[in-house]
Amino acid sequence: MRTNRKRTALIGAAAAAGLGAAALALSTTGALAEEPADELETRIVGGDVADEGQFPWMVSLTWTEDDAHYCGGTLIEDDLVLTAGHCFDDVTAAADIEVRHGDVTHAETDTYAVEEWLVAEGYDHALEHDWAVLKLAEPVPNAATLPLAASDDDDWTEFQIAGWGVTGHTGTSPDLRWAAVPSIGDAECGELAQAQDWGFFPATQMCAGVLEPGAEVNACPADSGGPLMAEVDGETVLAGLVSFGSDCFAEPDAGVYASVGAQIDDIAIAVAQLSVNE
Repeated sequence: MRTNRKRTALIGAAAAAGLGAAALALSTTGALAEEPADELETRIVGGDVADEGQFPWMVSLTWTEDDAHYCGGTLIEDDLVLTAGHCFDDVTAAADIEVRHGDVTHAETDTYAVEEWLVAEGYDHALEHDWAVLKLAEPVPNAATLPLAASDDDDWTEFQIAGWGVTGHTGTSPDLRWAAVPSIGDAECGELAQAQDWGFFPATQMCAGVLEPGAEVNACPADSGGPLMAEVDGETVLAGLVSFGSDCFAEPDAGVYASVGAQIDDIAIAVAQLSVNE
């Protein structure tokens, strides 16, 4: 996740690199923003350490060179991960990154090679259409996957977020953390966006966060791409993806998420295309 209009380096260097041959972009025609959103942040600040098996679909995107976690993601098939499009801004080849899965403690997770990925059509670095589907070189054995929300449900009042991102002003968390965050309506989110100079696109984005003074519960740097989870008829579904928001140690603690339900048809096309490539 990123914060304000200046992009805090969530995933390494701030300069956006061209995608390598392994990246099968659905479209290269999306108009770039006038300037990258430079300071957009993401971490789970506040919240609790997750129990083993509480979020079995959760994965970490990790830089191969130094084994550093930089983004989150969600298993939606045994070999497919849904994450944020901006998590690939600095990735030039599949070998640059790997996926970690299987344990609450990051150092104890299993490692999976990346084969290819698809970035959303219309992704524009202003964080509209901020999603991507990543394919693993090998499937995760006995994978627990998270169903996708079929629609953008305005009746959701509370969500859960999870990640290994930054929990203070320095350092990512060695253990997976989670927090409950209430929904923020489009009108209120639009007002926050205007006050903090964000771009907010209610057709493809949604907001959540704790607005009470002193709450400090939010997703922040290195939680980008991780799940915003909701309940539908007693089942947990993937409602959104951590994208950007306010400074996690400032007030209000609001986060903007790419809406899965609002973009479900496009995500399904990407999933089908990667499945054909097997």
